[in-house]
Amino acid sequence: MFRETLFLLFWLLSTPIVGASVEAGGDSAETKGDAFREKLHFLHTQNIGEVGREAVVKAYEEFISEYADDPRVAEAMHRLGHRYLNVIPALGIAREPESAMRWFRKAAATATPGSEIWVKCQFTLSDRSSALPDARQILIDVAARVKGDSLTLAKVEHRLQRLCVKEGDVDAAEVHCRRLLEWYRDPARIPKESGAKADLDSTRRGAGKGMLNALARARKYSKAERAERIQALVDEYASGVMTKYGKRALRDLAARAEEPEFSMVRRDAPRTFTRAARVAVRQSVASRISGAKRNAIRGASRRTLLTPRTKKGLQCSELCALPPLSLCRSLPQPLKKRPSRS
Repeated sequence: MFRETLFLLFWLLSTPIVGASVEAGGDSAETKGDAFREKLHFLHTQNIGEVGREAVVKAYEEFISEYADDPRVAEAMHRLGHRYLNVIPALGIAREPESAMRWFRKAAATATPGSEIWVKCQFTLSDRSSALPDARQILIDVAARVKGDSLTLAKVEHRLQRLCVKEGDVDAAEVHCRRLLEWYRDPARIPKESGAKADLDSTRRGAGKGMLNALARARKYSKAERAERIQALVDEYASGVMTKYGKRALRDLAARAEEPEFSMVRRDAPRTFTRAARVAVRQSVASRISGAKRNAIRGASRRTLLTPRTKKGLQCSELCALPPLSLCRSLPQPLKKRPSRS
């Protein structure tokens, strides 16, 4: 009885289930039978450094011609555009931005409006557009087309923020940044998929970091005003990331020299020192400066551009107190080098 039961159990386990095998085989056949995806994946894995750009471009163009009636061919056009942006100096492969933009425009025109590849093409055109008004209009069109996609709308806000920074409008950029930092106050905007949620979190972190750096570089405001706005942004949207980048922005702001100091040094101080000028510098300021600053003078004399202040450099007042260039030229010139012995 025990042997019969054991044999029956072994037979049941070893007998394949017909329905399950047919279903599994059907899924596998469906995946392998998608020639479009297989060929596109094959093209994507081709290395330009091994086969050359001409061969890869030719294969992409043949693939696009074969599937000209398929809307998914826009993805191949978009990838082909990025192929023109590859650079391999050793093989003489240079960037061709005009050809890349031509394929990006074709991909945007071929893709179904509102689809994922269409949004990707529009973002690429916006990021690479040299005209900022055109880039802004592209983003506005994307936002109008995909109203319910939280991740896409957040990426539109982030790109609008970067456009405002390029235009020098820090106040408008801060408006877009605050919208992103307050994105999760509406529960409907929180993506349900973990991948989309992680992508949106990365976008919000990038917006906060970029805004803090933009405030630190906003020269139309004083240092005190910039520091106050950075601290207010960090305090209002308190988080570990904002605190980290806020401290870094404040350190960078404190290390920046004021604009008058830059212009004063570059206008009044000589950019290069001759040997006679170095002698005059040592005689005039050696009694008032420390050894570290004296070494900084010697180091600055070897550089063509004087910085207004470094860790071991001179104060701007000390640089401007140096002898003028006309006085340095009137000093006795050094003797010529002796000819080397043969």
